[in-house]
Amino acid sequence: LIIYVDDFKLSGPAQNIDAGWALLRTKLDIGPEGPLAMFLGCNQRRETVTMHGGILANVVIYDMESFLEQCVERYLEVAPKGTKMREAKTPFLHDEGKHGPSRDPTNTKGSRCVWCDYVTPDIDPDAGSPVGGDGAPSKLGEVISTSDSPGEVISLGDDEVRGQLADAAASVLMKILYAARMARFDLLRPVQGLAKWCTKWKKRHDDELYRLVCYIHTTKGKKLIGWVADGMDDIQ
Repeated sequence: LIIYVDDFKLSGPAQNIDAGWALLRTKLDIGPEGPLAMFLGCNQRRETVTMHGGILANVVIYDMESFLEQCVERYLEVAPKGTKMREAKTPFLHDEGKHGPSRDPTNTKGSRCVWCDYVTPDIDPDAGSPVGGDGAPSKLGEVISTSDSPGEVISLGDDEVRGQLADAAASVLMKILYAARMARFDLLRPVQGLAKWCTKWKKRHDDELYRLVCYIHTTKGKKLIGWVADGMDDIQ
């Protein structure tokens, strides 16, 4: 028996189910039972399908399409006006691997290790620090504002500009995370990867979240399906 707030889900031998509900009603005032259906925002149903070789399998389908549509709607509520969903077959943007000098050694001047090919970039001490005063990375060649030059305007690249959705991203990601934990395990990695940036949200994270939501919109009909088709003698 699983109980979550006011949702009950009972499983057991078919001949004992009615007795189980009757036992619960001796202590609780609960409504009439019914077939497997909506439970914790996920529409669950049982079916019997014929597998390869003519084997009958009991199948449980976890369908969160309606909840995923709510995730997309929530994103559109906070996204810039006029945002349109596009087809996306993967939840990730293409990564060129050029977010730092050490990840792009072909275009970096510096000392190269003869063993692992790692390049230690040459940093001009007069070109500014590779890390800003608040710990945020900045591009080489930029002048970081210090107490000696207060109020100096710094032009940052897109990777360091605060994202438009910085204040709203968490509400979208946490809603998606619920669906990911329940029935869409393919969403776990991208949503957790973005969730860790909620307090340091940049423009590139806006783009990554848009791609993730487009992927959800494209694949909202995908369902988690589990089955058992083995004979009892084959189960250990």
